[in-house]
Formats: sequence, structure tokens, C-alpha cells
Amino acid sequence: MRVRLAIGGNRRLALALLGGVLAALAIITLLPWLGPYSPAADAFSHFRLHYVVVCAVVAALCLLVSRRIAIVAVSMAMVNFAGAAIHPRAASTPDARGIPLKIVTINTLYRVDNTDAVVALVRREAPDIVFLQEMTRAKAGIMTRLKADYPWQVHCIGATNCDTAILSRRPWREAGGRRLGRRGGSVAWARFGQDLAGLTVASVHLRWPLVSDQLGQLREVKDVLGSVAGPVVVAGDLNATAWSGVVRVFSAETGMRPAGGFVPTWPARGFKSGRTCPLCFPQLQIDHVLVSRGVEVVATRPGADVSSDHLPLFAEIVLDPASR
Repeated sequence: MRVRLAIGGNRRLALALLGGVLAALAIITLLPWLGPYSPAADAFSHFRLHYVVVCAVVAALCLLVSRRIAIVAVSMAMVNFAGAAIHPRAASTPDARGIPLKIVTINTLYRVDNTDAVVALVRREAPDIVFLQEMTRAKAGIMTRLKADYPWQVHCIGATNCDTAILSRRPWREAGGRRLGRRGGSVAWARFGQDLAGLTVASVHLRWPLVSDQLGQLREVKDVLGSVAGPVVVAGDLNATAWSGVVRVFSAETGMRPAGGFVPTWPARGFKSGRTCPLCFPQLQIDHVLVSRGVEVVATRPGADVSSDHLPLFAEIVLDPASR
């Protein structure tokens, strides 16, 4: 009798613990759907794929005590996977024809001296346009050393909370840079001529959603770009996943889409070199290339580690001259 009571008590305790975990998972599963209305809720959207794994583990444990709870856990795993999978994105079209361009966006990371690594990567890969974030006066050497290959350069280094830059092999008509919002974020932008179908590009760095209004910052980017006649590419560290509320709303308002499929870029191992960091492997894609109509995506891929906490993100695109 005592053995049965002990087993029954342990089962009830296990059910209570798993029920509590499921209740917490249910809350963080539902919160991201409020992302378009709440920056705090949107912060939970980044970890949709992590929730899938946790829900799957809970479901496996629940099989030992309750199949009903296991079914609930599996259902929540499916809801989270759907939340990550169903988001606007530009499909890859390898046979696209037009004006080909190779671009890269790199968050260089404020606190490390990785000028050599960044310069070596750019020289080795030879992209047409380079988008940089977390640029400081100490990192100005990146632009200086690449000046011969990328004579067209714009940045906002030196202005308060302004850390973006663009380097180009091709000449542009006009360019500029400015801060976004009151609590950080910045953009550098450039408009090209007819040789690139009137392309407009922007290098963007947004703050985290818990400490800033990301959607407000992206709407400022839209205002900076203004009424554009040609194709548009916005690239950089958005500190948001493609399925986040801020990216979904911005896509709905502008018609721009994240390029290609899921390419994890954060957190990279390089900046923890020499120290133990078991979780430092790319898990989230918070660096993006967003493209408008008139821009076809051929391929996207991560770049080599440059001792930042982000991996570079490369994109091969094709501009449609008729889009202008």
C-alpha cells in the first residue's frame, strides 16, 4: 500500500511539474503573436525554434506519465514551428537574369580589434557592396585599407549612437547616414544611377526590442529612403528574426522580403576565442538582407568567422533593369 501511495504521489508531482512547465511554454508561445503591438512581447519571438526543442523534450517526458499532456506539448511544438516557418521571404531564383551583384553585411562587434579579419574576408570574397554595423573610430581602418578597392564610402561614425557604413565598388549619386530613434539604431544609405537600375541600399543597425522601438526605427528607415523609383536593398543587424512582429509588419508596409531561407548568424564562436562557450554557435538569424520587387535572390550563405559575435551574411542578387 505504501509503495502504491509513493508511486501515486510521485506521479502527481511529476504531472504538476510538467503542467507548470507547459503553462509557462503556453504563455511564451502565445506572446510572440502580440509582437506587432508590443516590443516586449516581440522579444520572445526570436526563440521560436528553441521552444520547439523544449516542447519536444517535454512531450517525450510526458509520455511516461500522461499521453494527454504529451499531445498538448507536441501541439505547442507545432505552433511554434509554424510561427517560425510562416513568414514573408523572397524565394531564391538561381536562373535570374539582369544585373548581378554580390553583397555582404557584417556586424563587426564594438569591443574587438578584428580589422585584419574583416579586411581579409572582404578582399577574399570581393563583394560589390559591403554593409557594416557596429563601426567605431577604432575600426575606421577597415574603410581606409579598403579604400582603393571600394572608393565609394559613407558612414556616420562619430555621431551619437551611429555606427553604420556602406562601401561600394560602383559609384553612387548620393549617400548619407543618421541615427534612428532616441535610444540607438542607425542607418547609412546610398542611391545609385541607371547602371544599377536606380538601386537604393541601406545599412541598418537596430537596438534590441526590450530597450527600443524597433518598428519605429525601421519606419524611420522607410522615411529616409523616401519614395524610391528603383529596387531597394536593406541589409544589416536587425536584432530580430525574420518571423518577428517587427519584420512582418515592415514587410507588409513596404513589400520588402527577407532574402533566401534561414541562415543562422548569431552567436558566432570567434569573439569567445580562447574561452569556454558551449552555447556559442549560430542559432538565430538576426542579420538580414531585405529586398524589394525588382531584386531577385540567387543565393544566401554565411561568411567566415571574423572574430565578431555575428557571422557575415552574403547574398547574390540580380537587379531587374525593367523594375525602374
